Amino acid sequence: MSIDQSSSKLELEKAKAELQSINAELQTVNRELSIKNEQTMRLNSDLKNLLDSTKIAAVFLDDDLLIRHFTPALTEIFPLRDSDRGRPITDIVNLINYDDLKRDVVAVQTSQSVIERDVALNDLTATFLMRIRPYRTVTNIIDGVVLTFFDITQRSLDDDHKLLLSKELQHRTGNLIAVILSIANRTLSGDQPIEKAREVLAARLMALAKAHALLTTDLGEGAALEDIVRAELMSFSERATIQGPRIVLTPAATQGFALIIHELATNAAKHGALTNGQGKVAITWSRTGPAEGVPRLNFRWQERGGPVIKPPARKGFGSKLLERAINTPEHPAIFDYAPEGLTYDLDVPLSSIATAAWLAWGKTAIQRDFI
Repeated sequence: MSIDQSSSKLELEKAKAELQSINAELQTVNRELSIKNEQTMRLNSDLKNLLDSTKIAAVFLDDDLLIRHFTPALTEIFPLRDSDRGRPITDIVNLINYDDLKRDVVAVQTSQSVIERDVALNDLTATFLMRIRPYRTVTNIIDGVVLTFFDITQRSLDDDHKLLLSKELQHRTGNLIAVILSIANRTLSGDQPIEKAREVLAARLMALAKAHALLTTDLGEGAALEDIVRAELMSFSERATIQGPRIVLTPAATQGFALIIHELATNAAKHGALTNGQGKVAITWSRTGPAEGVPRLNFRWQERGGPVIKPPARKGFGSKLLERAINTPEHPAIFDYAPEGLTYDLDVPLSSIATAAWLAWGKTAIQRDFI
């Protein structure tokens, strides 16, 4: 073999070794690329499953507001389909009452901050907290925005309800102060000694306080007539019977009946059935149905077993209060001062004393008496 042939053979063997080395390196690179590709596919699958399973409505937009991707939950707000990717979101008819998207997106991209807006559906059936934040690439470059929507319908309703209750509380407080001033002026009018008047005033204000406590249990409605009666007769529970259907009164009627029951109980303890150990008081009420005309409440306070009573020589504030606490000019309260005991009857339209919610419920519900 010549020197030239031997040199060529060595070069071929060297080239072959180099090719084998390069091939080994390529195989290593291919393995690494395959691993990275598998990891990328796994990451994309995880991301797809995350976006598909999340209940958060989100849409990814580029700088021109073109849709890149969106979560399935977003279709409840925007009528999007897969074919809408690449379209401007502003070209798609949406259900949101919101016209400042372009302006807010520009502001987010300029300031690189986050903007939040409360937005509502056009039909006002739902409210969302919309958050616009910059879309950042892995190299920390702003490349569009991300819009997310969180359902805050219940929170919005709660806020509205709190505002309504706050206004209702202010209204009731004003009415309560007016009632207190009226009672104070009439009780302290000089018809009786000042010490006695103070005692009577304190008792009447306590009756109002009890009624107010019942009202503040639920600012959304008034109080049940049964609860008012039981609260005022707590000290005489063994001497009184109570019977009637459940009726929820308005705040004004709650205060009125609290004063009526307090005044009747006070008179009974001073002059009537509750002055001795044998007297009894029966408090009953019933309602007349629509078949008998306008639904009404028939309320009765009846005393028996006490000392012989006589009609009062004059009408004081207590008598006037019993007549006017529930304003029924067409059917004034009736007093029967029979020797065996006082009977007080009050007939009033239910629509003037019961809450609207209770009236609506009472049209269909079967109401049972209690004892």
